[in-house]
Amino acid sequence: MTALDFFVLVMAASAIVDVWRNGSIFAELRAYFEAVADAEPSDPEAPVAEESVPADPNPWWMRFCDRVIPGLFAELASCPFCCSHHSPWLLALVCYLPTFFITQSWLIFLMKLPVYSLAATRIGNIVNACVPESARYARGGN
Repeated sequence: MTALDFFVLVMAASAIVDVWRNGSIFAELRAYFEAVADAEPSDPEAPVAEESVPADPNPWWMRFCDRVIPGLFAELASCPFCCSHHSPWLLALVCYLPTFFITQSWLIFLMKLPVYSLAATRIGNIVNACVPESARYARGGN
């Protein structure tokens, strides 16, 4: 791993934490994890891994999560400090570790492309926050 790869990994991990903590697309799932993490074990309203009602009005992913996601994972996912510690090594494990065993340069490029894309997005967001209001993504009343 080069110094550039390390910098890109840092920026990409930061982008993952930022989108998880602030992205509207993950708001419902994030709220679910926070509710599971904050629930007391004796709380009757808390999601229980063993209990599932077939006519449950919850979305399919919530029923799935009730069965497979323990409280510890929910706590890790809802804590920004924990996310910032675990996202870099998970990203490196998924996108960088396989490149040590691949010899074709085009395949190495494809494995690293998601990380470089996330890093470019994060750098773009930081630059957007630093420019004047008239040059930002959301100008005026938009």
